[in-house]
Parts: sequence; structure tokens; C-alpha cells
Amino acid sequence: MKFDRETILIMIVGAVIILGWTPFCRWMGWMAPPPVETRQQTVPPSPPSAPQPVTPAAAPSPATPAVVPENLPALPPQTLSNASIKVEFSPAAGAIRSIELLDYLTADHEQHIVLDNNLNGRMSSPLHPGALSVFGATPWQLVEIIDNSKIDDSTYHLQRKLATADGSEFILTQEWTLSGDYAIVYRFSLTNLSDRPLVFSRLSISGGDLQPWHILSGDRKSRSDTNTIDVLTVKDSTKSIAIDDDPEDFAVMPDAAVRWASMSNKYFTTILVGNTPYGLLKKRAEVTDAGRKYFLAMVGADYYDVKLEAGQQQSFDFKYYAGPKILSQLKSFDGSTTKLMHLSSWGPISFLAEWLLYFLIFLKGLCGSYGCSIIILTLLVRLLFWPITQKANASMKKMAAVQPKVKELREKYKNEPQILNAKMMALYKEEGINPLGGCLPILLQIPVFLALYSALNSAVQLRQVSFLWAKDLASPDTVAVLPLGFMNLSINPLVLMMTGLMIFQQRITPSAMDPTQQKMMMIMPLVMVFFFYDLPSGLTLYWTVSQIFSIIQLYWQRHSVNKAAAAKA
Repeated sequence: MKFDRETILIMIVGAVIILGWTPFCRWMGWMAPPPVETRQQTVPPSPPSAPQPVTPAAAPSPATPAVVPENLPALPPQTLSNASIKVEFSPAAGAIRSIELLDYLTADHEQHIVLDNNLNGRMSSPLHPGALSVFGATPWQLVEIIDNSKIDDSTYHLQRKLATADGSEFILTQEWTLSGDYAIVYRFSLTNLSDRPLVFSRLSISGGDLQPWHILSGDRKSRSDTNTIDVLTVKDSTKSIAIDDDPEDFAVMPDAAVRWASMSNKYFTTILVGNTPYGLLKKRAEVTDAGRKYFLAMVGADYYDVKLEAGQQQSFDFKYYAGPKILSQLKSFDGSTTKLMHLSSWGPISFLAEWLLYFLIFLKGLCGSYGCSIIILTLLVRLLFWPITQKANASMKKMAAVQPKVKELREKYKNEPQILNAKMMALYKEEGINPLGGCLPILLQIPVFLALYSALNSAVQLRQVSFLWAKDLASPDTVAVLPLGFMNLSINPLVLMMTGLMIFQQRITPSAMDPTQQKMMMIMPLVMVFFFYDLPSGLTLYWTVSQIFSIIQLYWQRHSVNKAAAAKA
């Protein structure tokens, strides 16, 4: 390689990108700061999973549970469980205290992921009394607990007598039934015990809160992490609201009653579906956790001016989902909730990504490995586009072959652009070259590759699944960390292999560019390193296998052309 000015410039830019990527991520807030190592002989350091103090900051006016009289005996929590979840209830609050996901572990592999748990028990939620709780515009007084029993292993029944601020008494009966892996069928009813009408200006049902993914799981924060509120209205229109939006954007409400509302992070979601459409209840509070500030939000249902005549009873029915964003689970819960996958903002790519994700899971069922499934899926996609890629490579080779003639025309007609264009088009026609033949086939592949990228990036099934040296296909395949004093540089082999293969592919690919342009194109792999270095290893595995396939295809095509030329000679 000739070390001229352009080459040296490219190498310097690449080095700056590689060395500066991790500090840049931390500065942008995409990565947590490195832990500070402390050495104490008498007191050992706290483990990474030890709970840290959590304090609310600028919280909105909280929704308070029913006030419990001091003379009421404390009741232990009730639990329901199946093979996938363990749900714990608070009888006094009439709410879910926590939903433990038995198939998913935190980053330290020591605890289960727990949803709707009021911030791991470190504080009472500043937003609501608990998931699937019922509360009014003003606090109610708990008079007595009439019934607190489990009907069977999957159903919990709770009946409480409550009083409003003006002393009107009513009975709130709640019943939760586990249905499916992550679904709960929920019904509550209100019975007016007074001899006069009972009016609730606002009756609210909590759909729970959901922390950002990196806080909830302990995983490293990535650029693809999302934390959103999604709703589907009775007009079949969907709306998505980012939790960290500006106040005026977060305050925007849907233009119609809501069929369901949900909270979603990267991999998990909670969804509240009402048999009767409801008004959207949403709140958020700024919370500080271990020195990091983020927004905690909740969604729920609001019913207005609920009126019960003396002795009247009224019931409300809901379905509730709390679990992973898995297409088959969401579809069996409610077909419209698959939109929560957020595979792509463009419908066709989202549709294609959904089917690619289904196919990835199907392949895993055949070969037993998600790593092998990614490789097989990548090869199948590349084989599908084999003819198109062949035409693109052939067109680029023809373009490279006529470049000396093109150069002569440009020098001859450099002051006559119209004549130059006409002569070049005549040359291309004479040589049988389509000027777009090298670009158009590649453009046709982009939607498929974007869909495959979206599918792999959204698959919770890849989390904590190892393959070769990668310990987690949903995280970078870091094998070592180099301390450089001012920063720690992680060594991610798949990304480095991908970059080397891209450079090699560029060197063997026919090109119609002049030498200076070719050297400037060499910076593209370094730009890819900048964007790909901390992406999940499942994605970089896909891209690396795709690069290997491209190189093999180029060599096979070159061998075929040479063999045909030899046979013709």
C-alpha cells in the first residue's frame, strides 16, 4: 500500500473514530460510565446488583391508594403463578405489587426480571398505587376487607368496603385470573351501599409503569433502547409517545377513546385492554436512580362521571399483558398489539421484518441455535439476491473496463458537457452497459437488509444466548477490555472481522472510480466501525456472514468468467 496523503488521512480518521467512540457514547448518555473500583480491606464493595437509593424528582401529584386505618390487621401478600410469571398482590391496596418473569434474568444472571414492582420496592411509585389498582380523584378510606381468597391456583378474589371523602360507602370487588403465559383477565365491580346516588367524577385504573430497559435489566444502554407509550383508539389509529419527549409533546392526547394503552421498552411491554373504550390516563415523573436521571411513566384508563344509584352495581372488564415483546404472544393476546414491536417506522419494512423474525424462530426450532439460525437466514437472503448481485458485479466490471475510454472522452470534451454526455451514452450503448446496472440491484436489496436488521435488533429471544465466543447475541461480543488511561477500549472481534472483510471486498470489487475516489471510499469501513462497534453481536454476525458471502460470490464470478474466456479461446 502506498502511504500518500489520502491514505494517511484515512488512517488518522479511522483511529480517531475507534478510540473516540466509547467516550462519545458515554458523553451522549448511550453507555453507563465505567464503575469506579474501590479497594477496602475492612468493608468489601457492594455487588453490582445491590439496590441503590431511588428518589423522585419533580413528581406529579401522586395517585394515592385507599387510606388504611391503623386498627386494621396487616394481611400478607397473595400470589398467583404459572410456568412464566409469578404475580404478587397487595390486599390493602387492591393492586399488583410485582410481576416476576420466570424465564428472564437480569444482567448478572442472579435475579428474574420484575415488572410493575414500584421500582424494586425501593420506593412507592409516585404515579399510581400499583398495577390494576382502582382509585378516584380523591383518596378513599378502607373500611374493611370482606373477602381475601384464592378461588383456585389461577384466580384471586378480593372484596373491600371503602368510603369516599363525604362518607358514602361502597364495595369494590376485584378478581384477577391468569390466562396464558403473560396475560391476566381482570374484572372489578362497584356496589353502592348508600341510600343516595354515588358519583365518581373520575374513576381510574392503573396499567402499571415500566422502567427503561437498561435500568430494569442492568444491561448496558444502547442506541436502540426505546421507552414509549402506545395507544390504539376506537378509530383504529395508533399513536406512539416517547417518554422523554418535551412536555408539550408528551401532553398530547389521542383524538378518540382508547381500546388499549401500553408501556414499552426495548424488549418488554405492559398492555391494558378494556372491553369498554376508555379515556387515556398517562403520567410521568423524573426519577434519579444510582445517580442517573430518567423519566418513569405510567398509563391507565379513565372513566368520567360514573354514577351508581342506591344499591346499584356496575362492572368493568379488562385484559392485561405484562411480558416480553414476542410476536406469537402478542398476537394470541390481541392481534393489534403486534404494532408494539416497533420493527420499523415504514410499514413495508415492518411487515417484512415481522416475517423474517418468524422465520428466524422457525430455523431455531430446526437447528437448535439462534447463532446458526442467523447464519442460515443470512445465507438464504443472499442466495435469494444472487442473480441480482451477479448482474451488479458484471455491470461494475464492464464499467471498470471502459474507464480508459471514458477518461479520454472527458479530456477531449471537458469544455462541452452536452457533447460529452452524448458521447458517453453512445459508448455505454456500444459496450452494452447500463450506467445504473451496478447501483439499482444494490438499492433493491436495501429494504430486505433493513428489515433483517430490524428483526434481529428487536428479538428478545437473542438476549443472554451465547454463540461461539459471544456471550450474549443481544450485546456486543466483547472478549477483552484494554485500559488506555483516558478510556477503556473494548475488543469486539466480530466488528473488527467485519471491517477487515469490507476493506478486502472493496479491493477486489471492480470499480469505475479513479484512484483518489477509491481511496476516499476506503473510509467507509471505518465509518461502519463507528456505527457498528457497540451493536449487538447478533447484528454484526449477520453482517460479517454477509460480507463473507459477497467475497465468495465475487471470486466465484471471476472464476466463471475466466473459465468461459479460456474455453472460448
